[in-house]
Amino acid sequence: MVQANTTAVSSSSTYDHALFNWAQQHHMQIAKVEIAVNALGIRGLFAIHPLKKGQVLANIPWHCIIHTEQVRESNEINGLLQGEIDTLSDHELIALFMLCQATQAQCHWQAYYNSLPQDLSQHPLFFTESDLAQITNTRILSILKKRWRFLTQSYERLLPILQTIPNAHLMAYIKTRTLINTRCFTVERFGEKQAAMIPIMEMMNHNEDPSCHWSSDEKGVYFTLLKDVNAGEELTDNYGKKSKERYFANYGFYPQR
Repeated sequence: MVQANTTAVSSSSTYDHALFNWAQQHHMQIAKVEIAVNALGIRGLFAIHPLKKGQVLANIPWHCIIHTEQVRESNEINGLLQGEIDTLSDHELIALFMLCQATQAQCHWQAYYNSLPQDLSQHPLFFTESDLAQITNTRILSILKKRWRFLTQSYERLLPILQTIPNAHLMAYIKTRTLINTRCFTVERFGEKQAAMIPIMEMMNHNEDPSCHWSSDEKGVYFTLLKDVNAGEELTDNYGKKSKERYFANYGFYPQR
């Protein structure tokens, strides 16, 4: 999720079409939208037809969301952790779940996983040495180094568990944690706040004046429009209050004020 632009210039991929088919099969109710690339070369979520303020953009049932409670109750995680669930953060739990699920031939989340980016080289955490040289002696570089140490320490602490999951090496773990960090929502379920990966809706980019907001109940998460949106216009979210340096380190862009 990154800084939003306004209009789409190219359409979605085969994996994106498969994701929308999966969403329909599992009763995700979403207005006519598409994943496309905007003029800045950034993938985002766009309206296909005009949408009205107050309209429900999407109704996402809990079984289509990877959320903390679901992960805690999963057989895979309980089998791996054997009573140590309470010692892990929400993001650590979801990362283990995603890495474990991705190895299964008949994975419920396969269409979603296929739609996730494989190349994260545009994220500051994966910048080359020449890229990093441009931000030497800045707070951004300090944040990135701290984040890398934090994720490495998390990986080392979870290594006995990760070694039981095929291909769950350090870089795979850090990439998965980065996907979670850049796409995850914080939602409320039965009075408890928890992390949630919401397919399709997590494609919304940031805007200081967003198109919609979300709420939740016992059935799922709902996205409601805050304004009229034209056909072809990008749908946006607001990632919250952060410093410019934190925005860049987390997402790779400076917000437009």
